[in-house]
Amino acid sequence: MSKGKSSKGREKRDISLVRSSAAEYLTFVAASGSGGVEAVYADESIWLTQKMMGVLYDVETHTINYHLKKVFSDSELQEDSVIRNFRITAADGKSYNTLHYKLPAIIAVGYKVNSERAVQFRKWATTGSPHSDRGGRLPSWDCGGVDA
Repeated sequence: MSKGKSSKGREKRDISLVRSSAAEYLTFVAASGSGGVEAVYADESIWLTQKMMGVLYDVETHTINYHLKKVFSDSELQEDSVIRNFRITAADGKSYNTLHYKLPAIIAVGYKVNSERAVQFRKWATTGSPHSDRGGRLPSWDCGGVDA
C-alpha cells in the first residue's frame, strides 16, 4: 500500500472518530440535564463559549478562563487550533463575534475544573465512552493534518 493511500485511510478513520466522539459528547450534555447550553456544531466538532462551558460544568466564567489559560500556557493545546469566532445573536437582537472553543479545549477544561458536574463528566469520559482508553481520556484529537 502506498504512503498516500495509507494516509488517506487514516484521515477517514480519524474523521469518523471525531464524529463519534462529538456525538458521544452531545449525548453526555443531553443526559446531564444542563439546560441552556447551546453548542455550535461546525467543522466536525462541537464549539462552546466560556459562558456555555461555565453552565455545562456549573462554575463561573472566570474559572473556565483560568483553566483555559493554564491549558494554553502548559502547551497542552495550541490556541489557534481550538479557538474560533462565531457570529451569534444576543438577546438584544444584535449580532456579535464571540470566541468559541473546540471540543478538545472543552474536554481539557472538564478534566481541570473542580465541580460536581465536572466530576460527572470525568466519570462519563472514563467509563461511559466506548472510545475511552486505559488512561481514562478520550481518544487523540490529532487528525493527521486534517482540520477537523
